[in-house]
Amino acid sequence: MLYKFNETKLDWQKVNFMPIFTGLIVIATILSVFFYSLGKSSVQAQIKDDFPNYETYGEVKYIRVFECLNEPFSEKALVQMLEDLNVKYPHVVLAQAILETGHFKSEIFKQNNNLFGMKEAKVRQHTADGTNLGHACYDSWQESVIDYALYQARYLSHIKSESEYLLYLNERYAESGNYDVTVLGLVDRLSLRELFV
Repeated sequence: MLYKFNETKLDWQKVNFMPIFTGLIVIATILSVFFYSLGKSSVQAQIKDDFPNYETYGEVKYIRVFECLNEPFSEKALVQMLEDLNVKYPHVVLAQAILETGHFKSEIFKQNNNLFGMKEAKVRQHTADGTNLGHACYDSWQESVIDYALYQARYLSHIKSESEYLLYLNERYAESGNYDVTVLGLVDRLSLRELFV
């Protein structure tokens, strides 16, 4: 308990900090709501820039793909998500997922929900929740797809053709040579282009 000396009454009086304390709490709450809304709007603006299928219905803003966040993995759901995110050359990306996961059977996919053999990003926005088995791990397979879309938006937006895309993957993404040939072989052998017509 604190006291202050009241010179007019020549007496010590208790200091009531409750109004000051309450005022500080109100100010802190207002500031936190303000900064949260600023952060939320900047995240929404970033999402709008990165994902062309960002939609607005009245005041409800969302990415269509988030509707299926609890959906269990299937190749059909992956195809749908690649379409919803408007991923470039989705047949190539699907072939990458098949190749990187050994047709969805690898431990990195099973333990980490990692469809593309991605490493945890250090200098770009990402959805990874850490590293396991030397690769990024995700809370869901959907977050792995979103992370790939962020990777594509960050590094591959300048790519204008499928052959240029495959060349980029071969030079900067793959850990082994002939990645482009292997991926393209899967695209043709499994008729992956037809899934995205």
